[in-house]
Amino acid sequence: MKEPHEYPVILRVLVGSRAHGLHREDSDYDYREVFVVPTRELLLEGITRPHIKKGWSVIDKYGDDEGGHEVGDFLRMCLAAHPNALELLVAPVKAAMHDGLELRKLLPALLSAPAVRKAYLGYADNAFRKARNGEGRNKLRTYLRSLYVGQHLLATGELLCDMTGEPLATVQLLVEADAGVVSPAEALARGQAWEDAIRIGSSVLPDKPDIARVERFLLSLRSAQW
Repeated sequence: MKEPHEYPVILRVLVGSRAHGLHREDSDYDYREVFVVPTRELLLEGITRPHIKKGWSVIDKYGDDEGGHEVGDFLRMCLAAHPNALELLVAPVKAAMHDGLELRKLLPALLSAPAVRKAYLGYADNAFRKARNGEGRNKLRTYLRSLYVGQHLLATGELLCDMTGEPLATVQLLVEADAGVVSPAEALARGQAWEDAIRIGSSVLPDKPDIARVERFLLSLRSAQW
């Protein structure tokens, strides 16, 4: 049975600080991809047969981070508004097949206000807890950026990746958080308005995603990738 990284890749993008425009000279390069397990192999997966791996991730000797998701699992993550999954639909493209470009066009159909509220608040809260516990230098930046991106997505329907075009004060806050000059207490105070906007603010997003459109895409892809 193949390893996940050996399956056909339909989309490969740059993610992380370099995609966000918040990198330093020594920042690593993080890549994510979406791959497709041929449908015939999915049908062969059974109780007594080996489980097909639906994801992979590795950090190489240079510190660069690479990984991928099988398209079915990836779409389920997007429907749940997982920030790291949604980002692949707007991040800088490094390689893409036609199906990968069509996948990126699905973003509006995948979004729903309840899922975005839950996912971005949960993701930010997890990052803040890790920052408070000293688990990772850039977790406060992740906390603040998640809140900013989440409230912006709810209010406008636009999913941000590159932050360099956002207000200078916001970009500076994220840079300072990454540099370790922002305390958890200050980050919590600065992010409160964004958190409130996610919790109780109005949204242009629908209450439910367009499941029918997502299903049509996936079934068509499964048929083509027999």
